[in-house]
Amino acid sequence: RVTVGRQRINWGINTVSNPNDLFNIYSFYDFDYPERPGSDAIRVQHFLSWASRVELAVSPAREISETVAAALYAFNTRGYDVQLISGYFKNRLAVGGGWAGSIGQTGFKGEAMFFTDLGNTEQDLGTNIVAGLSADYMFDNSLYLVVEGLYNQAGGQENFILLGQRLSPDNPSFSKFQFTVQVQYPFTPIISGSLAAITYPDEEAFFAYPSISVSILQDLDFNLFTQIFAVGENSAFSGAGNVAAASLKWNF
Repeated sequence: RVTVGRQRINWGINTVSNPNDLFNIYSFYDFDYPERPGSDAIRVQHFLSWASRVELAVSPAREISETVAAALYAFNTRGYDVQLISGYFKNRLAVGGGWAGSIGQTGFKGEAMFFTDLGNTEQDLGTNIVAGLSADYMFDNSLYLVVEGLYNQAGGQENFILLGQRLSPDNPSFSKFQFTVQVQYPFTPIISGSLAAITYPDEEAFFAYPSISVSILQDLDFNLFTQIFAVGENSAFSGAGNVAAASLKWNF
């Protein structure tokens, strides 16, 4: 299968942080995710069996130092979906992989990537290891729980600029350590809610993200959410502020 043009190449596995996602990394703070553009890329997929495949993808840029090119090999072993990734990420070598499986009735996922500079660069980013581990569980009452931890050796971003700013897989967080808990619950067949909480120990910061969704009509949904930051004076989130927003989504 060959796909050429604007497309989404989503290699991420975890719910919140995806260092495996070299092409279209997802930002948990971006509440308008369905409208996020993809990458201008060439993608070749060869399916070896029902659970294994090889992918090659290239997203070219005017400058070679901004180009992304990588290969992925995915397979299943002992009930686990495993993927191995190697490639070129904006003048850096990227090597890593991830898995998705379960321990009993609990989902168990993880991603890890190693990045290092290739030759001289204007920004000497050095070597960085990014690793995320997550578990998820569906209770009998339909309460869905996700717990995730992220380690970013580079220490994260210095400043939080915009809720929709694009993160980078070689530095996908605003702190060295990040711990997330998220719960989702359908109160009725037409009303559902969720609450996410993230703590950033080395930034002395806390993030809360409550939201509620109501199906007004069969093709019309109403969403209400808030994003709240509680931060210290020298935190990367010191200029983030708080947000409350509502949206109507019409499917046609």
